[in-house]
Amino acid sequence: MNSVSVNYAFEGGRRTTDKVVVQLPAGEPARTLTMSVQAAYVGTVDNVTVSPAQSYSLNPATGNKVTITFPPVHGCCLSLSFPSGPWSPTIKIAEVQAFSAAGKNAALGRPVQGSAQPGYGTANTVDGNPSTYWESTNNAFPQSLTVDLGATCRIYQVEMAIPPSWGAPTQTLSVEGSTDGVTYRPIVGSRAYAFNPASGNAVSTSFNMVAVRYVRLVFTANTAWAASQLSELRVLAS
Repeated sequence: MNSVSVNYAFEGGRRTTDKVVVQLPAGEPARTLTMSVQAAYVGTVDNVTVSPAQSYSLNPATGNKVTITFPPVHGCCLSLSFPSGPWSPTIKIAEVQAFSAAGKNAALGRPVQGSAQPGYGTANTVDGNPSTYWESTNNAFPQSLTVDLGATCRIYQVEMAIPPSWGAPTQTLSVEGSTDGVTYRPIVGSRAYAFNPASGNAVSTSFNMVAVRYVRLVFTANTAWAASQLSELRVLAS
């Protein structure tokens, strides 16, 4: 019994995808192939199976193609495995297409904790309204903002914004994660994020997928004000 694997790297780094279309050359005869799909660099584990081995019928009358769907996965490349035949003398692939999937915002409407000025509460960061915003206690860095996602999620990106009409401050912060709300581990180290009204005053940071329930931002500086400020916090999960 033969076994063949083919790897496809995403141009430009990691992508979120939930569908792959595999097409054989138009002149190939009708056949049944068994295929599985793996994603590489999901968290710290390579080649995680996202679609187990299944048999697919390909027919030149319908374009010799098959569509494989699976839950959204974030990684840098996909691997197609063909664990069984028959094929003679080799398997021929004319085209492989991976389709992007939009990650869900796991933070939307979820409980958020952190210090806040009256009228500028933490819930303003997850209400979906870019005009409302959170402001922490003044002159009290470091400050933290912690969102409870409600259940353990596989997250891969944090997006932040301030009202689009504001100036162009730089805020310094790190991102941490926890499964129990007690013990936190670093996800993204401390760095400066430059907000710019020309790009909607929005910034983001991406990372290898990690499973957490709680996401905490720890702010240590803001060039525009002596407090932390955000109008939107989005945590993207597969």
